Amino acid sequence: MKYIIGNWKANKTLNESLQWIDIFITELHKNRTLKKKIEQEISVVICPSFPHLYPLKQKLEGLRNIFLGAQDISSVEKGIYTGETTALNLQGIAQFAIIGHSERKKNFHENEQMISLKLCLANKYGIKPFYCINNFDDIIPPSIEFICWEPPESISHGDGKGNFKPLSDILNFKKQLNVPNMHFIYGGSVNENNIKEYIKSDEIEGFIIGGASLDPYRFLHIIENS
Repeated sequence: MKYIIGNWKANKTLNESLQWIDIFITELHKNRTLKKKIEQEISVVICPSFPHLYPLKQKLEGLRNIFLGAQDISSVEKGIYTGETTALNLQGIAQFAIIGHSERKKNFHENEQMISLKLCLANKYGIKPFYCINNFDDIIPPSIEFICWEPPESISHGDGKGNFKPLSDILNFKKQLNVPNMHFIYGGSVNENNIKEYIKSDEIEGFIIGGASLDPYRFLHIIENS
């Protein structure tokens, strides 16, 4: 089973999110081959902004192997923390969460302690974390199921056309990382073209799609090419 994760980041109004999901579902129903592929071979995880998770959840009811993910969760569990969105809040809405993304580390100064707390809370409330690392210096807890390598220099700036890594570099990184019991996911300017090369390897078990996921047609094309 491969994982295709669409990370919308801080984009889209509610209406734009609903339009995206309507197009996605309509096109999926038109393409029975792709729909069957998702049901049997690919887990799709869509990660919108927090306010749009529940409206999209209602739209996705009844579709197999299509899930919702949060782009982050709070490092606190509950209580007097105005503005925080916790794993407890997301229980029953999001099945997955992206944790430790390099943009969170860079722009919001997240450290190892904060990320560790988020991982613990995600696991406590039944949310599977996609744990992001940048390089070999990042600590990898033994309980992690999904590890995502997203080299900062390869992350797109919203257009899905960034400086992606060649397949050989990705496989070499995974080999040196030595995480045989974890699902290895790559994120770094993955699009409908380069995924054709990446998908040749069974060593890569999923992809985080950034800018290229903002267009439902491109995202479906990526899934089709995987």
